Amino acid sequence: MDQFTEAQKLEFGIGLSDNPVILTNSFSAISWINDFAIKNTGFTKKDCIGLPIQQFIEKLGSDKAIDIAELFSSKRSFDFEIEINLVKFSFSCSPIFKEDQSFAGYSIIGTDISHFVLNGSEVQKQNIELQEFFQKSVMPMCITDIEGNFIMANLAYSELFKVQPNALVGRNFLDVHCSHLQADELEMLREEAANTLNPKHPKHTTELSLVDAEGKSIHIEVTRKLVKVNNRMLISVFVNDITETFESRIRITEQNNRLREFAFLTSHKLRQPLANVLGLIDLVKSESQSNKDVTITMETLRMLTGQLDHVVHEMGQVLAELDVEVEKSLFYKDQEEGRVEDVWLVDDDQVIAYITERLLRNVDPTVKITSFLSAKMALEKLRIAENTPDLLLLDINMPGINGWEFLDELRNMHRYVNVYMYSSSIDPEDVKKARSYPMVRDFLSKPVDSSVIRRILEMPVIKTRVS
Repeated sequence: MDQFTEAQKLEFGIGLSDNPVILTNSFSAISWINDFAIKNTGFTKKDCIGLPIQQFIEKLGSDKAIDIAELFSSKRSFDFEIEINLVKFSFSCSPIFKEDQSFAGYSIIGTDISHFVLNGSEVQKQNIELQEFFQKSVMPMCITDIEGNFIMANLAYSELFKVQPNALVGRNFLDVHCSHLQADELEMLREEAANTLNPKHPKHTTELSLVDAEGKSIHIEVTRKLVKVNNRMLISVFVNDITETFESRIRITEQNNRLREFAFLTSHKLRQPLANVLGLIDLVKSESQSNKDVTITMETLRMLTGQLDHVVHEMGQVLAELDVEVEKSLFYKDQEEGRVEDVWLVDDDQVIAYITERLLRNVDPTVKITSFLSAKMALEKLRIAENTPDLLLLDINMPGINGWEFLDELRNMHRYVNVYMYSSSIDPEDVKKARSYPMVRDFLSKPVDSSVIRRILEMPVIKTRVS
């Protein structure tokens, strides 16, 4: 025979609970309270039994006693939170009904939520610290929505553009910074901004020439990255002021132009009088065969002027090579060598393009190959692509944009591509012109064979991020 009644079992189980448990009668007075609740309140069981719930809550020091007590007359389930001896509890209150459905009172079960409150406080503290870090960061930063409208900007950003952060909120990034541009230029920037950032390419870096609130030109490197916050897509924007670097580029480019002019002067202007001197020496020599001293002097002078001519020629070569190297160092950065993985064919001759593609696949089946029948199509792809191909085979004679114009556009775009000129032309001037471009690795004559393809695929290529 069971020695405990169901009521005793219930009281014994609830009494050992690690949560405060209270039962009230139909008049909202405490009819039972477990040991855990007694221990945490500091009251005695005698103090609590028969005490109206409102007075019990008041004795706990809560200023919500009246409002909470009114809920006990609703005969519905509800929750409330109070602090007991510096410990935060959440109480779940459920009505109790007898078998005849008459109201008997409430069961009140508490849960210690102090750790949740503390965790919430920690999260709030971290948020404040992150906000402070964002505002005090030396890197100019802002956050925009997906359309480019400002949500917030930090102090470094406002200092760079000489505008208050609050004055930016709600305004569009391009409207604020590119108002000096023509309408068609501004529209092109909007299209570029929309096309270069998507879930497949969540990060994009570009350079922009902007104006600050005082109308001063600023050249910046802008890195935009898609971020998801609370199921909302936002754009974090990091700005690097490269005005000084940009101006240095201009100065070095101007200096480089002067060096080219110097090379022209030395190779053309200086050579002309030298040619005259050499001609005169030949004349004197031919008319002075009987004068040994004059002959020796003329021979020596001829030798020296010949050496001078050779030096002038070397100067022109050195300056030409310097031109290419300076241009590379100015516009192409973050270089590293690697193997060929991605090849573009730019050739309007479909038969040659098909043969070359088959040769490429035969030599290395893992290489990704993309063919373009016009240089214009390839340029449009380059403008929106985040990464450049590892290697590009470029024909010279094509309708529309030819190979030379394509290389000029690459130079203007500051995009480094390992280019192999790829033409049926065997004109030495074409070869010479191709090698004057810093991105051209070599000149190949059509049709190429598998040994040529294998050689260019096996050579390390410069892998470069867009500057």
